[in-house]
Amino acid sequence: MIRGKYEEPLILAVEQYFRDMNYQTYLHAQLNISWSNIISDVDLLAIKGNDIIAVEVKSKKDIFTNAFKQLEKIVPFIDKAFIATDDEIVANKYRKINLPYGILYIDLIYGDIVTKKNAKKYKEEYSVQHLCSLRKCCLQELAREWKIAPF
Repeated sequence: MIRGKYEEPLILAVEQYFRDMNYQTYLHAQLNISWSNIISDVDLLAIKGNDIIAVEVKSKKDIFTNAFKQLEKIVPFIDKAFIATDDEIVANKYRKINLPYGILYIDLIYGDIVTKKNAKKYKEEYSVQHLCSLRKCCLQELAREWKIAPF
């Protein structure tokens, strides 16, 4: 996998931001949530208790809107999603748009991360399409939780 050289210091800054809030963090997490060979890659996964947050990082040199497509695939399986960027103009522009994603501005010069827009918590409503994308082991675990007898 090719990782952007401009993104890496941003990802590390965001990782520290979530660690400071007592989240367990996973860099470049690969979520195999599909029956096919598709593996969803997310720059940072932050977990605390039952709260799962995905963060996609976009530097000034990246195409910011690509983050929407990347996060869209994993939205049913997380609680919140953020897009983090070091481009303050873009961060300010997208904080006003009605999307469920939160926006984080990373200021590496001052070592600060500012929440420009809070992420909305996703509803726990899954469509048949979402359930069909789960792997067999996940479906079995879900069936056990819902007390559905095995076939």
